[in-house]
Amino acid sequence: MKRFFLVLTFLTLCLMLCASASADSAPMQLMRMNPLAFSKQPTRIESVTPTPDGSFVIIYFADSDTAGMQEMRLELFDAAGASLLSAALGDANLLEEGALYPRGQVILEKNRFVCEYYPDITTMEVYKQRIYRYTGKQVQKPTTKKLNFGAACYAERVGDYMFRMQAHSEDESDASPYRTVKLSHIASGKQKKLYLYDWSFCAFPDADGNLLFAQQNERGNLEIRQYSASMQETIVELDSGYFDDNLSYVPSAACIESTAYLLISQGFSKYTLLTYDREAQKITDSRAFSAAEDGYFIADFKTAGSSLLSVDAHWNVPLQRRELHIYLLGSDWTRTALPLQHDFCLYVYAAQESITTVEADGSTYFLCQYVLHTSGISSGEM
Repeated sequence: MKRFFLVLTFLTLCLMLCASASADSAPMQLMRMNPLAFSKQPTRIESVTPTPDGSFVIIYFADSDTAGMQEMRLELFDAAGASLLSAALGDANLLEEGALYPRGQVILEKNRFVCEYYPDITTMEVYKQRIYRYTGKQVQKPTTKKLNFGAACYAERVGDYMFRMQAHSEDESDASPYRTVKLSHIASGKQKKLYLYDWSFCAFPDADGNLLFAQQNERGNLEIRQYSASMQETIVELDSGYFDDNLSYVPSAACIESTAYLLISQGFSKYTLLTYDREAQKITDSRAFSAAEDGYFIADFKTAGSSLLSVDAHWNVPLQRRELHIYLLGSDWTRTALPLQHDFCLYVYAAQESITTVEADGSTYFLCQYVLHTSGISSGEM
């Protein structure tokens, strides 16, 4: 196995040299490409979480040693793709109808991360917790914990923050119209509890270390909230005309300087794109928007420096997987497809001028880092 990855690394370097020869004319240049040395061959990637020190935590399924079962696993990789930590979380039968489906999630803290494994995602009343340093060192032995129904949370990292959204609260007999969200700043540990009316809210960061939320509030209006690292709160409420019905929501948004771009979904592949001036606190532009191709949908907006990116996705039916495509949006809203090294991209992370992806070629996965050479939309061009 070690010889295999040495050969693979050599071939990767050759590909990078070839790619750099045409970098001057390309909008994006490959800077680094490293194979991910999984301890077991993945059959499905569930999640990828970047840590504050540049490593990545990946939760995935692999064939279990028990016949007919799949094993959910945790793997921590450094920026070069080397495995720092590998752990088995639990087995699941993914083929049997009605079988329990597990959930694994990562919660980032100042100098460590917590892995939670729920054997049954439909109740999330029991979970096993593991705590590790970002170096991969285990802080404490795994512990099993029990929760009341509706007390569990879905955890997600956005920018410099973690938010934990109350899970299954809608199934309670006396369900509140508001969903509890626990917001925490990763580096400082400061926390704030929020109550959001729109269960499909969108959280997105800006370049100044703030976190914003966009939601349709209880009055049917577009509401934009901003939180600083010290948990200072600012709330702006805008006109209600941007939501056609109760099915409309904000699936994605992004900030470039003092401008925010908000995507309003009005059905599959039907969108309205709003340009929001954060200083004037008003919408300055509204236009119809769509994914790049029929059958695609917009999975996310990203920013890399002063560039706005649209990450489009489609479901590959024969291979039964979701595939991502990255487009640079120009000042006239034209799209430029950003070429990747492999046909299958399953994860995109953007910071400053760089774009990091997890891509696959057959059964081999790669951690790729690119740098943009051109700017698309910037707040000064609008």
